[in-house]
Amino acid sequence: MRRASRTALLAALLGGAVWAQYGYDPTHMWPPLPGYAAPGMAGYPDLSGMDPMAAMDLIGQQLAAAMQQQQAQLDHYQQQMAAQEAQLVRYFIELYRTTTGDTTSPDQVAYQYGQVIHCQRYPVDCQIAAQNARSSSQALAAQQAAWQARMQQQQATFDAANQAWWDQQAANDRAHQGFIDGVIYEVGPYTSAGGQTQMLPFAPSQGTYYQSPAGNPLFFDPTFDVWYEVAPDGTLTPFYGTP
Repeated sequence: MRRASRTALLAALLGGAVWAQYGYDPTHMWPPLPGYAAPGMAGYPDLSGMDPMAAMDLIGQQLAAAMQQQQAQLDHYQQQMAAQEAQLVRYFIELYRTTTGDTTSPDQVAYQYGQVIHCQRYPVDCQIAAQNARSSSQALAAQQAAWQARMQQQQATFDAANQAWWDQQAANDRAHQGFIDGVIYEVGPYTSAGGQTQMLPFAPSQGTYYQSPAGNPLFFDPTFDVWYEVAPDGTLTPFYGTP
């Protein structure tokens, strides 16, 4: 094995601990999600004006496509790394056995001592490999942070679209109920100064008796659109209609 190849493989193997820690290839920058900007670039898809459910479907499709693409890339790089590691492990084992003549020790022992022999012969290789491993670790940490930030931003966009849809549904329900109450049943909310609200008719029928939930009688003043609750002690509590 040529020395340059050994150096590269040694760096790859030492960097393998970093790979295992983060689950990513240290030489590969993650691609941005389809339709989204890469880190440092402005612009996310404008979801304003879109139907909230369509916006959520779009975000979900983009996330699924991105995860499938990244998983395929990760599988490919893991296969490459496994092949490189197997090649380097075999080199260290053979280096130990040919140097010492020991053919009976377990491969794991030969592998560990083979690394020691290589670093004694080529100390620069090991220094470069250690430096590369540290640089890879720092780069991977930065990439991981950027990825998490993008996921959080996309999740926030998804949550906002979802909340907008529910808010619109609630507004539609209130409008529908208001129409039913006002047009069909001809009742509306009347609220006291203390914040108590009752649904009462806009124009009560003559001779019809009304009472509050507490069982107190109510009477209506059509001049000012005010209902009054009469307490047992004669105290009047006004309930005002919506302006």
